[in-house]
Amino acid sequence: MDILEEEFVRIANDLIDAAQDKGITLRAMGAVAVYMHSSPEARELLTSLERLGKDKKAFTDLDVAGYSSQIKQIRKFFISHGFEKERGISTLTTGRREVFIDKTRGFAVDIFLDKLSYCHEVPFYKNPRFGEKLDRLKIDYPTISLADLMLEKLQIIEINKKDLVDINVLLFGHEISDHEEKDKINAAYIKHRWDKDKGFYKDGMMNLEKTRQYLDITDIDKNYKDLINERRNKLIEIVKN
Repeated sequence: MDILEEEFVRIANDLIDAAQDKGITLRAMGAVAVYMHSSPEARELLTSLERLGKDKKAFTDLDVAGYSSQIKQIRKFFISHGFEKERGISTLTTGRREVFIDKTRGFAVDIFLDKLSYCHEVPFYKNPRFGEKLDRLKIDYPTISLADLMLEKLQIIEINKKDLVDINVLLFGHEISDHEEKDKINAAYIKHRWDKDKGFYKDGMMNLEKTRQYLDITDIDKNYKDLINERRNKLIEIVKN
């Protein structure tokens, strides 16, 4: 069963709101979060860059971030909403990831607990008793913060076209800042994370260059390209200084 973008986002918002009402923190990640943060003009850009439309299924599942300390409540919540828990995922990921499947509507919810850890780590929560104090899920709603969303995309080593589009669309729709501001990308936090992981810095900078190269070969409006490149350059400038 294919679910249209607007309906999928409505379902995601309803789940996050219902969880919030029960004191459970969930924040959308990935393509759904990019769409949530996109203005009508940015959504048109997603379509013109063939991320949406033309018989493409934009969302195959819903990625969310949550707290490992709430895992019992999270499991109970999704089961009560008609989802089935996928067995074995928690064991394979040492309790840092859970998957719940809605077989009726045909999609899964992939829950990343405290951090995303694929090619590079993107932490959402760290207990101050174990060093760095971190609680990134309080910054935005109903998604992870824009800086964390950028980090999620930039950590991918073998990055694909969809992720390059998403990064460019995030840059199109949001100004760059050197501190936390609503609806702006906090480049200083990206620098902070990359200062702690030079491998991530290298791969992230390489991916920013790939987004520029991809943008160059598209036929979108030159003013759009100039705006995206200006913001990418500002992000790079803050990260490097």
